[in-house]
Amino acid sequence: MVDHRSRSVKVVPLLLLELIAPLSAQAVHGRVQDQRTHTALASVTVELVNSSQTVVLRTETAANGEYHLAASGLGPYRLSFRSPGYRPLVKDLTAFAGDSAVEYSPELQPITPLFLDPVVVNGQSVPGYLADFYRRKLTGGGHFLRRQSVSEPPGRTCPPLVFVDGVQMGNTETWDVDHLAVADIEAVEAYGSGAVIPPQFNATGSKCGVIVIWRRIK
Repeated sequence: MVDHRSRSVKVVPLLLLELIAPLSAQAVHGRVQDQRTHTALASVTVELVNSSQTVVLRTETAANGEYHLAASGLGPYRLSFRSPGYRPLVKDLTAFAGDSAVEYSPELQPITPLFLDPVVVNGQSVPGYLADFYRRKLTGGGHFLRRQSVSEPPGRTCPPLVFVDGVQMGNTETWDVDHLAVADIEAVEAYGSGAVIPPQFNATGSKCGVIVIWRRIK
């Protein structure tokens, strides 16, 4: 008489072994080092990529440079290593088609640093109320003078309009520019024709030009 219970008990462990063996075979581990110093590299990103270029597993190396990945299915796979300051490395894992774990301990190549010449930026603080003055100066179209460069009003053939701190005062015949001391002038804008005069200064009489004076705030 055949004991069927005894046969089933023996078959079940064999089936379990067949299921477990392929899973345990899909393991890859190793230690990542610096190619020049041969020291362990921590926090290296290690990825297992399938044939569809999909990352199926990802980990980082430990402080001693070691890593371990265990895939749930057969390959083919590629192993990718990335770390700032090192050239990326990709390894084809053809051995994953077999029935044993894979060990791969790469050495990453450091990237030679690129040293640039120092860049020196010189600048100076400017009063906030002159922000539009400097903005128009960058745009161009007029002549822009600062207090340091003002010695006399620019030459003219007809009386241009005069604005002081953005307020129209008249023209150079009805309002004496010399009332302002050079030491009190912070900046000056001068426009020779209506085509380049900013809209806020393009008033009646501006065809002869516009002079915009900004006083110094002490």
